[in-house]
Amino acid sequence: MHARATLLDRMVNYWSPKRGTQRMAARMVQQELLEHTERAYDGASRGRRTDGWHTSGSSANAELRWALPIVRNRSRDLVRNDGHATKALRTLTNNVVGAGIIATIKTPSDRDTDVIGRLWEDWAESPACSSDERMTFYSIQSLAMRCIVESGEVLIRRIRARSADSLPVPLQLQVLEPDYIDTLKEEPTSGGGFIFQGIEYNSRGKRVAYWLFDEHPGEMSLALKPSFKSMRVPAEDICHVFDMTRAGQVRGISWFAPAIIKFKDHGDFSEAILLKHKLAAYFTGFVTEPEGMAAEVKRTKKDTLPEKLEPGAFKRLRPGEQVSFPNAPVTSSALEVSVLQLRACAAAIGVTYEDFTGDYSQVTFTSGRMGWLEFGRSMHPWRHHMLIPHLCGRTFGWFREAASMKGYRADEARALWTPPAREMIDPGAETNAAVNGIRAGLKSLSETIREGGEDPNKVLAQVAADNAKCDELGLILDSDPRKVMKAGILQPDNSGSGAANNGGKNASA
Repeated sequence: MHARATLLDRMVNYWSPKRGTQRMAARMVQQELLEHTERAYDGASRGRRTDGWHTSGSSANAELRWALPIVRNRSRDLVRNDGHATKALRTLTNNVVGAGIIATIKTPSDRDTDVIGRLWEDWAESPACSSDERMTFYSIQSLAMRCIVESGEVLIRRIRARSADSLPVPLQLQVLEPDYIDTLKEEPTSGGGFIFQGIEYNSRGKRVAYWLFDEHPGEMSLALKPSFKSMRVPAEDICHVFDMTRAGQVRGISWFAPAIIKFKDHGDFSEAILLKHKLAAYFTGFVTEPEGMAAEVKRTKKDTLPEKLEPGAFKRLRPGEQVSFPNAPVTSSALEVSVLQLRACAAAIGVTYEDFTGDYSQVTFTSGRMGWLEFGRSMHPWRHHMLIPHLCGRTFGWFREAASMKGYRADEARALWTPPAREMIDPGAETNAAVNGIRAGLKSLSETIREGGEDPNKVLAQVAADNAKCDELGLILDSDPRKVMKAGILQPDNSGSGAANNGGKNASA
């Protein structure tokens, strides 16, 4: 491709042909270098295949600024009206949070551990921990995850309750949708800080406050009229939880964003297929009268051909009238197209096609296990990089402050968070693998119990209580490794208590 001469080039050539020649030669070399660089990467090439591909080098926040409310509202509409979107939302929420991410409390003192642990249970498992007193901490986790997937982000606000309130600790949580953030609030602040998309930062770029509306901007109630005036809420009282996918990103985008058009196209496609089959039921019989009869018979309104036909109806046609039906395109591959669209939607959201649709007709044990494991790998960062540090850990910090205000020694308490267990695909093989891992020292018993979604302290305490009860009643269970070998044979008695090995016979449960 040769560089075209511009008006300036022609002027230079007119006054100084030598300089004009040098100018054109330099431009040709520059054009050749540019084309060579583009050819090094197919993705940087220009041509028919990339025509119409508009890209942007803007920052994450510039892209989100105006897209947030549109994508958020469309995602909510999908969840309300598209069954597959509703199923995807439930699948993500149920798998990531499930019954809840539970906390195991640890303190330097065993006594304080028991006290703070019971206090945490009294607060977290009570509906009084929410501002509307209808949700436990674990149902708050579920609602927060649902809001993150659907709207892209969620706000959890700390409500400092009064000491006189009948609460385990003076703390309640309020779940707010991201609509409460005054996104248009942008201005510099004193001390070199600034407010950007409703979030206030200091001169070092640290979040110090959120500007929130008093009511939801979309509220339609006559009793609750939003003033559309935002107020400053310190950042120490807000948990802002979202999945950060780009460096410097300050707001979260709906997880449905990459699949919104695909969902809409699939919905339209399904509607068209359904309409085609409905129209097939409207084929009707027609009666054509001989020429001249129309003039002898007075027509009424009922005799005219309606625009909408009814199944099985017979209608009369006037002489010369004809009815024709267009040949609709053949859609024999409708199922294949639908499956491809749904697979694309599932991949965009981050769930398996089988969990997304409930269609396991093409799944083998191996392929199902591979999908199950990959889905588990996806859930790990959502829990440990998003929910646990920004929701669970932040809330536990508020709980410690509130407990200390009530006189409890909670300053040194920490929480070890245990996500819900995932059901085993092959319980026998997976349980044996876990036992062998504990015996070989590859993992601890507590770690294995946590993988099962339980609190090791509670489980071991229950095991100790059960063992003590069995010893008190003189029961020897086949499942008791203290007295029975793995093969079901009694352990040799080394305690001198008189328990016999029963001559090598199997123990009775």
